Amino acid sequence: MLQSAELITTYTAQCSKDEFVENVQLQDSVIRRLLVIAEAERRVSDTT
Repeated sequence: MLQSAELITTYTAQCSKDEFVENVQLQDSVIRRLLVIAEAERRVSDTT
């Protein structure tokens, strides 16, 4: 989860909101990493 969050930060650090909106490939990369985080969160138990 942390690695995916760090990658999202890296992907978006040097771009503006407008650049992000125009860059479908970047959007896809960020969405994919968000899905990875969501899936990992589902697998984490309350005791983990």
